[in-house]
Amino acid sequence: MMIFGALSLLVLSAIPIFRTPFLGVSLVFMLLYVWSREFPNAQISIYGLVTLKAFYLPWAMLALDVIFGSELIPDLLGIIAGHLYYFLTVLHPLATGKVFLKTPMWVYPYIVFITRLELEHNLSSPCMRFLGFSVIEIYRHVL
Repeated sequence: MMIFGALSLLVLSAIPIFRTPFLGVSLVFMLLYVWSREFPNAQISIYGLVTLKAFYLPWAMLALDVIFGSELIPDLLGIIAGHLYYFLTVLHPLATGKVFLKTPMWVYPYIVFITRLELEHNLSSPCMRFLGFSVIEIYRHVL
């Protein structure tokens, strides 16, 4: 996802209207957008004042950036790249059955290696806990 996001942001930033020198904010917005689509019903509190569903979080953050005077272009680039990724990995395969973006096969041995280490030493990585994955579930899907 990160490689696709970085490449798509580089391509989008080559368009003159979307030109921006730094794409870090755009990459964060891409991750935020994809997460908000994967967990649309999660309740999010913004500054402890407003609670809303995660589905609306990218747009609320965009509105906050407008209020605080930040540029809109990096945020919009991230939302566009995130929607492109979500469309190609979730929406299009559901509609047509054709998958355009797959995880490369060279990634799977690393996942198996890390999973075996975690199982042998009874560890659970913070990243996996944060994402809500069980190591055993990942192990079953990979093999």
